[in-house]
Amino acid sequence: MTGLLITGLAAGLSSALLYAAVVSGSFLGILLFYLTSMPLLIAGLGWGWMTAIAGAFFGTLATAVAAGMLPAFVFLVSVGVPAAIISYMALLSRTDPDSGQTEWYPVGRIVGWAAIIAVAMAAGTYALIGGDLTSYRDLLVSMLNEMTAGRSEVQPTPDDINSLADRMLGILPAASSVVWLVMTLLNLYAAGRVVRASGRLGRPWPDIARMELPLFAIGATGAGLALWIIGSFTDGGLWFVGSAAAAVFVLANALVGLGVVHVLSRRLSVRGAVLAGLYASILLVIWPLVFLALVGLAEPILRLRDRQPQLPST
Repeated sequence: MTGLLITGLAAGLSSALLYAAVVSGSFLGILLFYLTSMPLLIAGLGWGWMTAIAGAFFGTLATAVAAGMLPAFVFLVSVGVPAAIISYMALLSRTDPDSGQTEWYPVGRIVGWAAIIAVAMAAGTYALIGGDLTSYRDLLVSMLNEMTAGRSEVQPTPDDINSLADRMLGILPAASSVVWLVMTLLNLYAAGRVVRASGRLGRPWPDIARMELPLFAIGATGAGLALWIIGSFTDGGLWFVGSAAAAVFVLANALVGLGVVHVLSRRLSVRGAVLAGLYASILLVIWPLVFLALVGLAEPILRLRDRQPQLPST
């Protein structure tokens, strides 16, 4: 128990320091901020999910002391609790009664639940601002004015600031949810690699390219798109939450589609060039992600990956 608490304390303080790095406003500080969940995930994967809970507690406490209750609450719900939940799911297993083999919680389900957490945080954000998008927009205008004050000889006009705030408000719910999901999954992958290299990973390394989303993800994708479209005529909670849900579940399906490409390209001699071109195109335009999402949605029916031999888990 003492070792668990010490490891949790170290992970929590490390996460709190990374969380505080964004205050600097520098590019490096923002990069460090995106790594906030990694220490907790390393602790959870290597020493158990209870260690991640301890780390979440200590990290929240440290943030409360250093920055106040609101930043501590945001740390708890956006970093601490998700890291503990994901660590728990990653190490969840059962024994098959017929074969006697251990079955580990599927990676695709972890991705699906991480997407649910992202949508829940978007709903929580909407509740936190009291459903008042006008005040939220005014806050964006104030932030933009502070960011641009005295930064250049040519100052943007109030109309420029208002126009930029409108555009930011239009994409912020979806963009922030997508960024959270991407960084959480990247941190989970990196944490898994670190723990595996240390020999403490308690489950075999999965064939990530063959992950399958749970069935609820298909329904959630359709529901998110429907809420987004319907909500676009109301500019209220339906739009705010719907745009976040549509974005994260389209991304989740795109990851499945990306896995399909990875599996089908394993026998190609030019595989590296194909994947490099695909990833480069994803960084430049959004349409490859849309195509990959369609492939991911169709994969449960087409079963394209079943035509290739499966790699053994390690």
